[in-house]
Amino acid sequence: MKYKYLSILAIALLFTACSSDEEYLVNKIEKTEHTRSTDAVNLTYPLSSFITNVDLSSTDQARLNEILSFMQTTLRDGYNPLFKILKSLPIAKIYREETDGTAPAAYNPTSNVVILKTGTDITDNMLEEELVHAGQNRIYTGGIAQYAKTSGTPNIEFEAKLTQDLISYVNGGAFSLGAGPNNYDEYSAWVMSICDDSNEPTFPSMDTVLTVKEGSYGYYQMVEAFKTKASQYDYPVLTTLKPLYINYTYINYGK
Repeated sequence: MKYKYLSILAIALLFTACSSDEEYLVNKIEKTEHTRSTDAVNLTYPLSSFITNVDLSSTDQARLNEILSFMQTTLRDGYNPLFKILKSLPIAKIYREETDGTAPAAYNPTSNVVILKTGTDITDNMLEEELVHAGQNRIYTGGIAQYAKTSGTPNIEFEAKLTQDLISYVNGGAFSLGAGPNNYDEYSAWVMSICDDSNEPTFPSMDTVLTVKEGSYGYYQMVEAFKTKASQYDYPVLTTLKPLYINYTYINYGK
């Protein structure tokens, strides 16, 4: 089942869209796009329900509504826990501005804002990842600013991408965001294994994520492999830092 699915996935990945990281903008392995509704009226959680100040053009808001529609319908079981916590503890603002380096989007945990890089097309992964970072900021005691550009940076970044991959995989989508430059096969097989490697995969518990291995790769080995893909992730991995946002999603999945 595992390697048969990998063959199918390889074909499916030919029809994919850009991710939220600059290295994925030119990577052949990118996230699958889907057809979505643009009707914000039907959103369970419209932008204004979890972001206090939406300072964006009508065009940008329409694009975000497309992504939110998909997140709240096809992927709702995995992302509704995120929207619930953001509704109770809203993001302060979302707006366009220049971001650090070439990053197409960023969540600032200190100011609690989401920034979309000026002139950059908005992709699914851009919005998903920055909202997940906002969710992490509410789950981790003391927030995630303490891990910015220091020990723990790769943990936080990897968990955000793994969360997206897990939600995508259990809903039949692509799942390559958390793979390192040299462990794509092991990462893909591991994701399938921790989701039960079945025709009906399930979002895994934190214990499963931390204990299941694929060859020599367990969770923290996956983080080590991931951090080598870009200089902004290349900080020490904290083996004492558990994936608490994945734990939160698992506990509240489908609720």
